[in-house]
Amino acid sequence: MISLKRYIESRPEEILKTLCASYRASLTVVGTGATQICPHLGEDFQHSLLHLRDQLSPDLDPETDARIEDLALARGQHASAVVADAIALLDAVVDVQDLDVEEDLRRFREFERTGEAVRLEDVKAWVRSWGTGNELPRPIPRKVG
Repeated sequence: MISLKRYIESRPEEILKTLCASYRASLTVVGTGATQICPHLGEDFQHSLLHLRDQLSPDLDPETDARIEDLALARGQHASAVVADAIALLDAVVDVQDLDVEEDLRRFREFERTGEAVRLEDVKAWVRSWGTGNELPRPIPRKVG
């Protein structure tokens, strides 16, 4: 008898595609139900869920797929293990359990008011400088757009 764990590990891509298809179907059903239950709010909710559904796909763009395959080959792992490691790393950096939506909204309102933000290019340069002899100072917000 084959164990469930071994079966899943032997078919990671197949399992991922099935999981994504199931989740996408669930989003469609929940959106449809919301519209039927509460028409005045449900349509916006349904639209949001359908947008999310359309973004969920086990298929990657060719460039990202190639990068994952290259990493997997270099590490002697399945591509799914590389993706799992990336998700674990993201979870270690971003605490999705304690999202502070109010703080995000406060910062967004501040951006709308001032038009100031830290440019992504500045953040990338700052991070690249870490641990070097020429570490850059933390970027400061400035007018963007």
